[in-house]
Amino acid sequence: MSANQIWLVCYFLLLAVMTGMAAIGYLAWKGVGQLPMQWGVDGKPTWFAGTGFALAFFPLLAVVTTNLDLLSSGSHLPGRVRVFLCAGVFAIQVVYLMMARRWLDKQSF
Repeated sequence: MSANQIWLVCYFLLLAVMTGMAAIGYLAWKGVGQLPMQWGVDGKPTWFAGTGFALAFFPLLAVVTTNLDLLSSGSHLPGRVRVFLCAGVFAIQVVYLMMARRWLDKQSF
């Protein structure tokens, strides 16, 4: 197995973890109609989305941002670049889930 293939396996594993986190969040919070998608500087949510969309957003964002190169006819991203981009979106997803949990705790959910 080449180094690029190993990086791609890591990429798909990270996407699987992100999707699993979203699925677990959906099962845990399916009674919640909407989740905040963005918070203002005052710490209050500025807009909301349905629970399914809110939780699926980050795995979808990772897939789109790491595969934009496939739309071009030029060179493709090496596997390690895909992993690092996906890891960045993963970190944002973790922060988002923590903020959503804190918001839900304040709402007594």
